Amino acid sequence: MRIHAIVLAAGLSTRFGDDKLAKLYKGQTVLNYLLNKLKELPFEEVYVVTNEKTYKLIDERLKFNILINKDAQQGISTSIRLGLQLSSECEAYCFVVADQLALKKETIADMLNTYKDNQTGILCASHRGELGNPVIFSNCYKEELMQLKGDVGGKKVLKKHLADVTLFEVSDKNELIDIDTKLDWNRLLMEEKSWNN
Repeated sequence: MRIHAIVLAAGLSTRFGDDKLAKLYKGQTVLNYLLNKLKELPFEEVYVVTNEKTYKLIDERLKFNILINKDAQQGISTSIRLGLQLSSECEAYCFVVADQLALKKETIADMLNTYKDNQTGILCASHRGELGNPVIFSNCYKEELMQLKGDVGGKKVLKKHLADVTLFEVSDKNELIDIDTKLDWNRLLMEEKSWNN
């Protein structure tokens, strides 16, 4: 089964205050920290949807498809549409956000295997009923995802088709936390410091 990853990395970090994807984390930028996990996973293709500033951060050794979203200020739906428009033919799309620092590559790998084994329409990472990312959509939802407008993501489509959704439970809720603000960033660093002590 051909599954393509679409990495949503075109946000303008307005709530964070500066470019969070450029922050250094464990010796890499936040963006490359995620991308280096994806290079080890069995995606047929990886599409990184980014903006005119952030694409310069991407490690040139990563042979991914880089898509520049010039309409990023209009919301996340523009990145979803661009990724789907320029993706080659496949059976499913795995949407990944670039700022889930605690997300393990093993979790993504397990989600891919679960999706392939279950042939579900939509597989969504979750923790105790709380929906998160990544989310894998069958290509039968492509046209519906293409209709999204503004700052609205794929969860809108997911919630219209709950009967076709399988939840993938992650044991560590931190895996689903994305970094929206400097408070989130500082909290993550403090938690990691406590784990290491």
